[in-house]
Amino acid sequence: MFALLKLIQSIIKTLHSAGTPGQVAAGMALGSALGLTPLMQLHNLVIISLLILLNVSFGGGMLGWALFVPVGFLLDPIFDRIGLGLLTSPTLRPLWTDLTNTPILFARNPEWSVMFDMDGAKAIETRKRILDMSSADRVRTAFYHGPFPSVGQIGREGRGYRLDMLPWQDAL
Repeated sequence: MFALLKLIQSIIKTLHSAGTPGQVAAGMALGSALGLTPLMQLHNLVIISLLILLNVSFGGGMLGWALFVPVGFLLDPIFDRIGLGLLTSPTLRPLWTDLTNTPILFARNPEWSVMFDMDGAKAIETRKRILDMSSADRVRTAFYHGPFPSVGQIGREGRGYRLDMLPWQDAL
């Protein structure tokens, strides 16, 4: 209860402080970002660090946080529907396929599978076999959905593989 009273006192003090309206607004904007997202996330540490390090109103940040936590809970079902609609939309499927079938991610994490794999277990088995063979033989490997020119070499790294993209060569 004492902490809540201190927070309210800090907010009132902030609103009557000599800080500029821009500092209070910036603090409230950072606080609103803090309030709209789940609390125990790494990006919230970044937001709190910005509140402390930047010349913004910390009390304004706490006010924005206090005001937007309930808003976040109220809007969560709507955001969930929007996100699910975007992920399952047939017109956006090529975009998600390109995002999830990025060779750099799947080289590092060959045990990952995505909903576009027809048979997830078989895709993982095949991916590991081909990455193992490419790594052992040090052959040039071409990739779908890779950055231009989509040719590189595979090397072992930890539990996964490293993808070293080769530079473009216009001569054969």
